[in-house]
Order: sequence, then C-alpha cells, then structure tokens
Amino acid sequence: MDIVKNPKIDWLGMKWIFVSISLILMVIAGVSVMLGGLNLGVDFTGGTLVHVKFKDEPQLERIRE
Repeated sequence: MDIVKNPKIDWLGMKWIFVSISLILMVIAGVSVMLGGLNLGVDFTGGTLVHVKFKDEPQLERIRE
C-alpha cells in the first residue's frame, strides 16, 4: 500500500533552500534570546519551588520583614 510510488525528490538540489531556512531560524532564535533573555525555571537554576495557599490574604509587609 504505497501512497506515492517512486518518489523522486532532489534533496541535494534543494540544499541551499534548507540551509537558508536553517540560518533564518537560527538568527531569529539568537535575536529572541538577546532581546528577551532566557526564562529559566527551577529545573535549570536549582533550588526549590513551593506553592503555598492561604485561607485569608497574607499581610505582605509582615512577610517581607
């Protein structure tokens, strides 16, 4: 059950198209990292992430002390 019989795609003939697409994507990725920075989570920065729920809203000034 072949959908396409004998596909003849000249992959090497289209190498410059693929190289161009790859370079464009790398430039976009590099610019986005330089402008936005990396938002690394706990997985990469180390430490512990704790989610805490309160019944009542906590007093922020007391917590900051």
